[in-house]
Amino acid sequence: MGGGLEDLLASVGSFGPFQKWMVGFVLIPVSFIIAYVNHSLVFQLAVPDYWCHVPGRAQTSLSLEQWKNLTIPRENGELSRCLHYQITWKNESGGKFTVSNETVACSHGWEHDRYEYLDTVATLHDWLCDKEKFSSYMMSMNTIGNAVGTLLMPIIADKYLGRRVAFYIAVGLQAMFTAAVVWAPSFEFHLAFRFLAGLGYQCNYLMPFVTVMEFVSVSKRTLVVFLSSVGWTMGYCCSSLVSWILPDWRYQALACCVPLILSFMYIFCLPESPRWLMSQGKWEECADVLIMVGQRNTHSTPERAELERKIELLRNTDPVENSISKIIKHPKLCVRSLMLFIIGSSVHVILGVVNSSITIYSNDYLDSVLISLADLPGCHLGCLVVHYFGRRFTFISTSLLAFGFCAASLFVFRDEWILLIVMALIKLSVSMTVFTLLVYSAEIFPTPIRSTGFAWISACGFAAVTASPYIIDSNLGASFRYWVMLTLSGISFLATLYLPETIGLPLPQNFQEAEDVNVGRPLRSWIHKWNYFKYLPTSDPGDVSQGCRYELEAFQRSGRQK
Repeated sequence: MGGGLEDLLASVGSFGPFQKWMVGFVLIPVSFIIAYVNHSLVFQLAVPDYWCHVPGRAQTSLSLEQWKNLTIPRENGELSRCLHYQITWKNESGGKFTVSNETVACSHGWEHDRYEYLDTVATLHDWLCDKEKFSSYMMSMNTIGNAVGTLLMPIIADKYLGRRVAFYIAVGLQAMFTAAVVWAPSFEFHLAFRFLAGLGYQCNYLMPFVTVMEFVSVSKRTLVVFLSSVGWTMGYCCSSLVSWILPDWRYQALACCVPLILSFMYIFCLPESPRWLMSQGKWEECADVLIMVGQRNTHSTPERAELERKIELLRNTDPVENSISKIIKHPKLCVRSLMLFIIGSSVHVILGVVNSSITIYSNDYLDSVLISLADLPGCHLGCLVVHYFGRRFTFISTSLLAFGFCAASLFVFRDEWILLIVMALIKLSVSMTVFTLLVYSAEIFPTPIRSTGFAWISACGFAAVTASPYIIDSNLGASFRYWVMLTLSGISFLATLYLPETIGLPLPQNFQEAEDVNVGRPLRSWIHKWNYFKYLPTSDPGDVSQGCRYELEAFQRSGRQK
């Protein structure tokens, strides 16, 4: 399975200084940047508490709270946001005034709570009351842009442009229109710019992630995903910190452009994926990249003539396939893809409901940091369990745990503190599932559609997570959200049962290899770190690819040392 290319990658070093540089100076920073930029939208589009501005308080000795209680009527026990009492002054210079019981709509603008937000998009443009949903529309439009870009750009990258060029296009789109939205003259322009900025969001992260995963050895994939997740979490936390320091949305948006623009510096050092070059029949360019990797790894690189001969041999045995439509001819790969789409949609909805339901402190920035940091234990545990016990075991066990905790939430949702503990356990389980999903995304899909398959899983998650606010705000009872989570976790568990174990396998290079990923690996067998060499897709040890052979020798050495 991709053994020929695995041999070439192993011959130039599969986790040397070059791969470590790619992880530490490309993937982690890019994960940080994209998480930072994306999460900043939450604060830019927030709608703080607001009320009608009623002129005249400066002419009195009343405090702001006293003035509000005097001039703003109450609706359902809360001060109205869109009405105020009619005020009549005895003379224009102030003095005595009367407050009638007649209420009128806000005619002098609004005031808002400035404790956390100096200005957001909504407060700056007075998109409040009957226009309050404008902020939600802009967030939805950005999400639609994410989904469209995630569906289309990876297809273009896989078939025409490659990972490298697609990355710079995505970064350029997001930087350009994130800056443009600051000077958008109308709501319609805001919507258009949010959509266009969203086109590049997921592709920014996806291209470096897939490229790095295609460069590293089998045993290091889980470590790469974990380090990427750490960068992602730190980006979320930094976004909260910067937004707290810069509470004006315009400065927040411009601050997002700085790391995006700096990302163009990678143009001098980010190579194209040799797997993608191979899948496109670009053999000479593939040889150039492999020689460069060998030199960076100070590895004994094969002579160029020998390298080109091996690539030419692969050219004759490995057909060029770059059409997503070919997946239809491979039923097992189709079903596995569908299962991953279902799991991705389910866990994103559950995470959306959990994150929106958890309130620890009455401060948006602090709550955001704590909720983001809560992902780290799940990622760390996910990394350990996936690495040692296998992908399939982790998928099944975490889905089953999430199902159990969601069931428990139905019995404790009236007890605030017990519910908080249960929700934290649900988040822990689902975070481990998401971690496993990232690993599976690279190992299930073949090289011609690897970034496309990963992107479609993300698009399913984007589409599904938009349902979370409606689930929370529904009028179907206090327990409705917990029934939804229970149902989705059950569906996710059932979907995991069909997926094969991929631990220890080379990445599939073509569609047939992806179709045959389960050959010699029965679904009833528990395959893990200590026995996966018994389930390699060959009965002849001499046929094992060089990359897998290095893994086997390392495993045997560790066993003798023990």
